[in-house]
Amino acid sequence: MEDILIPIVAITGVFGSASFIAWVILEAIRTRQQATLAREFSNKLLDRVSSAQEFAAMMNSEAGERFLAHMSGARADSPAHTRILKSTQMGFVLLALGVGLFLFGFMTPALLLEANQTINVFATIATSLGAGLLLAAAAAYVISKSLGLLNGQPRSDRDDRLHTA
Repeated sequence: MEDILIPIVAITGVFGSASFIAWVILEAIRTRQQATLAREFSNKLLDRVSSAQEFAAMMNSEAGERFLAHMSGARADSPAHTRILKSTQMGFVLLALGVGLFLFGFMTPALLLEANQTINVFATIATSLGAGLLLAAAAAYVISKSLGLLNGQPRSDRDDRLHTA
């Protein structure tokens, strides 16, 4: 029984580790390219400013504040809808994985009882994580919508209630 699971776990572990390492390397390259482009843009923008008055006028504008925040390295969290979509996507993927593992265990009668139980454990974990992520995404959507965070603007009636209380 254990002889059957060792190659499965080894192949899955190697593939998962290689995928993670590739993702980390590609993410580092992407981040480096974005930083280089931002630095070049910032340098070109600052080269166009010819006097202190122009620089002060630029910094007092909304675009100047965003530029200064970007230059200082301050990074806003991703918008609520992006995080909700990522949670929903991951939830569906894990849910599909769990259901697929359950179907594999159910439709493969040649599996030993211990192998089937092991597959059911992984299927249960994946299904539970997927369902949990979907429930969390739904709750985040409801809360974000009620707070007005989905469109980036807080709801004005909530602001009015806060100021009158």
